[in-house]
Amino acid sequence: MVLTAAVWGAIAGGSFLSIAGLKYYFNGGKNEHWPDLKGKTIIITGANVGLGFISALEMAKLKPERIIMACRSEQRATDAIRDIQK
Repeated sequence: MVLTAAVWGAIAGGSFLSIAGLKYYFNGGKNEHWPDLKGKTIIITGANVGLGFISALEMAKLKPERIIMACRSEQRATDAIRDIQK
């Protein structure tokens, strides 16, 4: 049995869509729930680098009343605040 280029294309396309669908499913899909942070205060430790910085960056997008960034160095905290406000 000889498969034509169209059949191979359909197999490849179907495989790609299947893999993309599984990746979407196992990664939890899209977050359609955005919590209301109005009036809330958020405290993030280590907010100047790494996971703490990314957390502060993402939380800032949700417009809380206040974010308290607990960092060891005031200068590094100031730099992180400046980066988040950009």
